[in-house]
Amino acid sequence: MCWGMAYRVDAARTAEVLEILDNRETGGYRRLSVDISLMPAGAANAGSGGVSGVTSGAASAAASAVASNAMPAVTVEGLIYIAEADNANYLGPMSDEEIAFVVRRAQGLSGANREYVLRLHQALVDIGTYDPHVAALVRLLGD
Repeated sequence: MCWGMAYRVDAARTAEVLEILDNRETGGYRRLSVDISLMPAGAANAGSGGVSGVTSGAASAAASAVASNAMPAVTVEGLIYIAEADNANYLGPMSDEEIAFVVRRAQGLSGANREYVLRLHQALVDIGTYDPHVAALVRLLGD
């Protein structure tokens, strides 16, 4: 299971946005169409116990409602980019320390990998999701 954000793209801009994303993900990622579950704003992330999107008192009520299945997730078609083991850039299984070593030195079209990991961690925190692997990398990468 993967937690994150889904973005709705205006149909008139689909080709433009896909061109940008496809260019950004040129490092061997494959675009896939998948079913994604959209949780209501303020719904608790079952993987972290956090709250996604809303931080008001209404968030607790929304989280409780989702937990009791009163507000089910909505399933829609979405696009994701994945890297598979046959990707030329795939380095294979590595320890967190080895990954951090590579991340410190890696740079892509969109910038430094270190900055990407730090921003990814903050984005996950912002939606109430805790990913122990990403958090470990952030600790190893330091400030």
